[in-house]
Order: sequence, then C-alpha cells, then structure tokens
Amino acid sequence: MDTIEFIRQLVAAVQRQTDESMKDMTVEQFNWTPPGTANPISAIFVHFLNSEDAFVQTLVQGKPKLWDEGGWAEKTGVKVTPGYSGGWEEVKNMTLALEPMLAYQQVVRAATDSYLEKLTPAELERVVKS
Repeated sequence: MDTIEFIRQLVAAVQRQTDESMKDMTVEQFNWTPPGTANPISAIFVHFLNSEDAFVQTLVQGKPKLWDEGGWAEKTGVKVTPGYSGGWEEVKNMTLALEPMLAYQQVVRAATDSYLEKLTPAELERVVKS
C-alpha cells in the first residue's frame, strides 16, 4: 500500500466511524449537554466538519471554506463555528437541527473525496504554508 492509498483508507475509516456514530441520532441526543465541561455532540460535530473543511479546502488547496461559500452560517444558525477563536459557548447553548448539519457534512465529504481522488505523489511533496 502506498501513502496515497493509506490516506484514502484512513479518511474512509473516519467517515464510516462518523456515520456509525450519527446513525439514528435524535435532535435531543445531538444537542444534549453533558454535565461538567464536556461539549454536546452538536458542538463537536460542527467543529469536526468545519476543521476538515478548513484543512482540505483552505490550508491544503488555498480555496475558500465551503462553510463560507455555501452560506452555512445562515443555513445552520451557527454564526461562529467552535474552534481556537471561540464559538464553543455559542454552539453549546444552541439547539441545532440535524438536517442542515448532515447536509454540510455531505458537501464537505464530497469535496474531500474529490480532492483525495486526484491526489498525486507530487501533491504530497508540495509544501503547504499555514
């Protein structure tokens, strides 16, 4: 197995695990905030998807985030996505609908899969500036 195939398999495994975790998820489960300092699944899911979007689209390819291009802030009601710059408390205190977040997941996944389909050894050698 070469590096590209390894990356593709690793991403596919994460996708399968995410799908399995989200299977039959209710809105109540998605938004439930556990006691203590843990975040609800909704906040973690938004962060996870937005991080993949930022990494693959912006950092690696130099493109705008799908979140911004697709107007996902308006579609989901999440004005500030959770991450290093904050946004955790805002999302933690929201009740998010599952459907828009799952739609965003599909857009991010399709873009990631498209990039990985075209991945070449030369692309792996390219220096990415953060």
